[in-house]
Amino acid sequence: MLQFSFDRYLLPSSATRQGFAIADNTNHVLPPEGFQTIYDPVARTISIAGPPGGPDAWLTPGLDYKLVFFVPPNNDSDMTGFRAIDRAPLDAAQNLTFVFKAGAARGVAGDPKMDFCADVLPIFVRKCDGPLCHGSGDRTAASLVLTSRNGVDITAIRRVAQGSNTGGAAFTPKPSREFGVDMAIIEPGNPGASWLMYKIEMAPHPVIDASTPLVERVLCTPPPGALTIPPAAAAYAPLAPIIPQATDSERARLEDYILGRYMPYPAASVDLVTQPLTFQERERVRLWIAAGAETRECGGCGTIIIGDGGAR
Repeated sequence: MLQFSFDRYLLPSSATRQGFAIADNTNHVLPPEGFQTIYDPVARTISIAGPPGGPDAWLTPGLDYKLVFFVPPNNDSDMTGFRAIDRAPLDAAQNLTFVFKAGAARGVAGDPKMDFCADVLPIFVRKCDGPLCHGSGDRTAASLVLTSRNGVDITAIRRVAQGSNTGGAAFTPKPSREFGVDMAIIEPGNPGASWLMYKIEMAPHPVIDASTPLVERVLCTPPPGALTIPPAAAAYAPLAPIIPQATDSERARLEDYILGRYMPYPAASVDLVTQPLTFQERERVRLWIAAGAETRECGGCGTIIIGDGGAR
């Protein structure tokens, strides 16, 4: 797998195999039909891989290859190449050609598999269950419930976010490839097109209180007859060097397209519950959506104290 990091959020519709080409050591361009192009809006990376589930290495070990990123010749009409959310193309003055040698096939470890009950719902319960937030009370913000399976299924999965409902009127064409317009809160299989990801990305850096003596976690207990809940998944580790949090200026650009407050919005005094999600928490939500955003009944979920030390 090849992975490249970007300093800006990408326009999801531009994160396709039409943005690059790979040639072998004879300058023969490899057919792009077998490539997978995976966009991670949290780490702001593009991962390029071969055919899913293929038994053989998609690149010949030991051979040199050349990867070229495209820059559109006409910025107004040509959408070829990776673009930022405001349609800005790659800077043509930077290095856009990379030569690399394929290593020996090592098997495919894949991303950590997220379980809704072990890895995702505990984040929603702990960070989104305020009295005026996204719990199951009678004053749920934006009619969005994130603290139960039914709430996620009914109010979030493939449901157009209220703040993104800015497309054309009936019988009027929608803006072409516009970022954020009529975006679903959660689009299974596509975190780059999920409004929820950007709401949590807009938040400032988490405040880590090293003086906090105890650490809280939410654990769920499955109802009788339901599947057991596995341990939490391993931490996600990107291949490319990244900056886990976007710059303040890039988050300000994001606010031009993703309307409303960032999430979770802090209470009057910032504490460990209302502070923004960490990089690993955001990646857990991203990986869950990328794998299809499957939900299941998790039973009761409660907060426990797991030990002392700083927030983590």
